[in-house]
Amino acid sequence: QLRNAKFTFLRGHASFLDTHTLLLQRGRCQELIVAPTFILATGSCIAHVPVPGLWETGCLTSDTALEAERIPKRLAVLGGGVIAVELGQFFARVGAKTTILQRSKRLVRNYEPDVSLELERALKAEKIDVRTGVKLLNVRATGKGKKILFQRGSKKEEIVVDEILYALGRAPALEGLRLDRAGIVPIEGKLRTDDTMATSAAHIFAAGDVVGIQEVVHIAIQQAERAGRDAVLAQMDDWALGLPETIWKGNGTGDAALPQHCAALASVASLSRGGAGEVASPVVRSTAPDVRATLRAQRAKALRVAAAMRQVVQALLDLRAHFHGGSHAYALGTTRTLDHGTLLVSGPQL
Repeated sequence: QLRNAKFTFLRGHASFLDTHTLLLQRGRCQELIVAPTFILATGSCIAHVPVPGLWETGCLTSDTALEAERIPKRLAVLGGGVIAVELGQFFARVGAKTTILQRSKRLVRNYEPDVSLELERALKAEKIDVRTGVKLLNVRATGKGKKILFQRGSKKEEIVVDEILYALGRAPALEGLRLDRAGIVPIEGKLRTDDTMATSAAHIFAAGDVVGIQEVVHIAIQQAERAGRDAVLAQMDDWALGLPETIWKGNGTGDAALPQHCAALASVASLSRGGAGEVASPVVRSTAPDVRATLRAQRAKALRVAAAMRQVVQALLDLRAHFHGGSHAYALGTTRTLDHGTLLVSGPQL
């Protein structure tokens, strides 16, 4: 589907050389991509919270859980967020004796306490063992299975399971991008964007889990649509993302809980008990006109810089010269213009 789409698809490892140039590593071949705008949609990766002995013992993660070749008889889920609860309930329903170990005092701690209590009640009704306020001490393999030692209050406890599911969070996948060369500094490991999904570099946009607002596919789609319009068409209107939230306890009736902090969005949320619940996403208008004018000016400047860079690269090609990127030198072989003024330079590394 990607190869047959109406855009050029290149597979490789990309990193910024400067604000408008990417180095794409494709096996032994390296390519330079010069473009006026970029969209970062690299997703997220497992956030490795240190738990002594866990990775040596081995565990499933949210990336690998559904690829498991067998259903464990006894499963411990480390974490109590949305992903942990969802996968824990899934494995319990397919036959695993499931224990959820949550470090916080309640499940889904970013939601209202009433939501957490109702969710815990529903899980316990399905005979899922929920233990909160847990401090994980260590994990080790034994002849009877994987032993987890943890502490609750002043009391130490342990359980032995056949498999462990690590669900202590995910983090934006930023490693290797060299965002510093593009003038972007992540804050607490996340990219910050404005209402147009632009980062601190006005010509570089981001969407999806890499932004870290909400790791939900429907939100990612909205973000990508917004970023695409601004990056390609420079449509800087006053639209902003709406984030209504629901928690589904999955008891077959389609019940939903709306957190109190989203009560202002209740008028646009349609919650049905008939097995089909839908939440409409509102249009929130919040970008001030003077901010939009500043962004337009920054975008225009970025486009002028990109155009000048393309002229320089083309001149180098005409002279059969070498392009120096950082500490690397590249023999310029072929060049072609891609969509929306993007220039692709291909050649072997010297």
